[in-house]
Amino acid sequence: MNMSNIKHKTDKILNMHGDDFTIKRNDSISSTVKGFFCTSEYPNTIQLSSDAKVSESDWIIHNSTNKKYFVKSIKPLSSSNSILGWMVEYLSESEYKKSISEKDKSTFSIGAIYGSAIVGNYNNATINNGYNLSQIQSMISSKPVDDQEELNKLIDRVKIIIEDNQPVSKGTFAKFSDLLAKHSDIAIALGSSLMNWLSNH
Repeated sequence: MNMSNIKHKTDKILNMHGDDFTIKRNDSISSTVKGFFCTSEYPNTIQLSSDAKVSESDWIIHNSTNKKYFVKSIKPLSSSNSILGWMVEYLSESEYKKSISEKDKSTFSIGAIYGSAIVGNYNNATINNGYNLSQIQSMISSKPVDDQEELNKLIDRVKIIIEDNQPVSKGTFAKFSDLLAKHSDIAIALGSSLMNWLSNH
């Protein structure tokens, strides 16, 4: 039996006994093809007929159940340069959503980030050029109540310096030294904010 006959026979079996699958690409229906879910020997795989126009990142919808499957990879079933069918490895819709969610969570976060840094994941990134005073005040709101009043006084002092373009001398923050030593994250954030202000003036 030649390859053409084998291909014809394979497609005939699929057309008679296979399920209907709809291929969706870029939110548009591409085509409807015949296929079937493979056994456990080929987990998460659908075999489609040779005439299937399917690509990676397409969605395949099983018409009987209306369940969607994301096309992860495609391998041809071929012999003597003739395509007999397609083996489509898939992710279920829930597996796909989980994989996207995990990628979005792959943001590097080690405590708080101060100073100039690029923050984000592989899809998008934002440049953080230091904290502004309102962000520092938000940080202060999580501190012990006993320290919040003095820390807010410190912020008020910094606001005056920035708004009035006052010089920053060696002893400007001397009275807050113990407080800043206790809350090093606030000290670093303030230092970053002041450095940004100084570099732009």
